Amino acid sequence: MQWSRDCVPFAFCILHYADHMKRVLLALVCLAPAVLIAQGPERFSGPSSQTLAQLTGDYWEWRLAVAPELATRVGRTEHNDRWRDLSKAARDRHRKDREEFLQKAMYLSPGNLNPTDLVTSLLMEHELRTQLEAENYLNLVQLVSQSDGVHNDVFNVVDQMPTRTVKDYENIITRLRALPTVHVGNAPSVVRFCLPFSRQSKMKTRLPLG
Repeated sequence: MQWSRDCVPFAFCILHYADHMKRVLLALVCLAPAVLIAQGPERFSGPSSQTLAQLTGDYWEWRLAVAPELATRVGRTEHNDRWRDLSKAARDRHRKDREEFLQKAMYLSPGNLNPTDLVTSLLMEHELRTQLEAENYLNLVQLVSQSDGVHNDVFNVVDQMPTRTVKDYENIITRLRALPTVHVGNAPSVVRFCLPFSRQSKMKTRLPLG
């Protein structure tokens, strides 16, 4: 029962995040026709659009590299011999990378983008901002929760890995052998990350009502 009360603030944060995303997507859909009218029938792909295509490609490849489990889920096999690095140093490094991607996206937004690329740029900028703002809460829920976390990711990810070639089986073995180092070894870091939120949640549940 105590665990359920502790989870309420984090569950509320995730639900609020999902509702916020729906509102933003709806606003962008409504914005697209106005952008089309403002720009007129002429469409072109200038330097800004070409740079945006490169940026979104780099961002996607970065996401797959820092989250090998995601790469496995979408069918990319080049990262199938690794797990996500959960250490504090890695999380700090990933935050810095997101900040750099955000700065580049913000720089491109006012450029000569066609309507489709403008929406893409705005969505990328919003995703990066939201990830940075909600990073602590999202990491907490993604790292350990009653339904998600490393305790379930191991089984789900291995089940999604291909088994067609010798290399596929070697990747599975490599990942399984790395479990004590990656997940068990990072457990103290995860506990230190979660502990302040757990204490804060317990304090809130003990406040008198009325």
